[in-house]
Amino acid sequence: MTVQEQIHKMRNQFGRILIYSLFAILLFYTCLTLYFKVANTDYRLSIRPPSIFFSLLVMGYLLFLSLKKNFNFWPILKVITIGLYILVFYLTLLGCQRSMVCMFFFMPITALVIMQVSLKNSIIAITITFLLCFLIIPYISKRFNLGSEKVLTEDDAQTLKYLSYIIVTISFYLTFLTLYYYNELTKIANSAVKEKPFNSEQQSVDDSTLMLLYLKIQEYIENNKPYTHPDFTINMLSKKVKSNPSYVSRAINQEGGKNFSDFIQEYRINLVKEEFIKKHGHVIIKEVYERAGFRQQATFNRNFKKFVGKTPSQYCFDLQKDYFLS
Repeated sequence: MTVQEQIHKMRNQFGRILIYSLFAILLFYTCLTLYFKVANTDYRLSIRPPSIFFSLLVMGYLLFLSLKKNFNFWPILKVITIGLYILVFYLTLLGCQRSMVCMFFFMPITALVIMQVSLKNSIIAITITFLLCFLIIPYISKRFNLGSEKVLTEDDAQTLKYLSYIIVTISFYLTFLTLYYYNELTKIANSAVKEKPFNSEQQSVDDSTLMLLYLKIQEYIENNKPYTHPDFTINMLSKKVKSNPSYVSRAINQEGGKNFSDFIQEYRINLVKEEFIKKHGHVIIKEVYERAGFRQQATFNRNFKKFVGKTPSQYCFDLQKDYFLS
């Protein structure tokens, strides 16, 4: 399965779960509305039945689309995000004077925006959401007397309390669902770039050009030691050497004889070895490998054995023994 197919599959999986979840939430909201009506309580939910019915129709149609084999969720996500933003904006305008807890619904929407845009635009989206929640929406609601406050009975106050718990739970569930799949998609994209092998059928580049690029890469790596940052990626390296990930990967494969991951790990291991030798093996291993850019001890141990042929403990012990005998 190609990388594009993996990403497409993961996006569709997320899309189906999101659509099922939103449809279930709307059904639950409909049941609550009917319950309050049948129970003859004074408490009423902010969104009226016609709006709920329309939302159910839309989500039902999306649910139908998601069952098709050729379902492609990603183009629909933008429409869902905009629709949810409008719905939540309307909901919070009507309900914020009664309770600010409805603002929690902006959390999953912000997560959906982050999934689709760059880091810069994500920061802008978070800022706009913050302003909406704490300045703009409360001001508009109060200025135009939308959903104005009223004195709640003891029963209504208790009902509002339970609804608040439900809103917070739903908001956190949708937020974590979105961020989980965002993380999984990022992993697939990054691993694809790091492990991409050289392919002679790719766009041809002069060997001398790749050699010059490789020398430039080596110079930057050795002078700046960016590999000490655990999250250093081929995209970051490409920007620094003013190239693109594909050419950088090809240069490292063709001229260095290894993929990007091994290329970086070898630099980290060499840095660790220098520290071990400098202190004759009398070191706290964890401190040394963390400074070199490793997060996990298991990853460090595996790569050390791969490039050195010994475990870190064996290597340090041999250094200590040689120092003592000398």
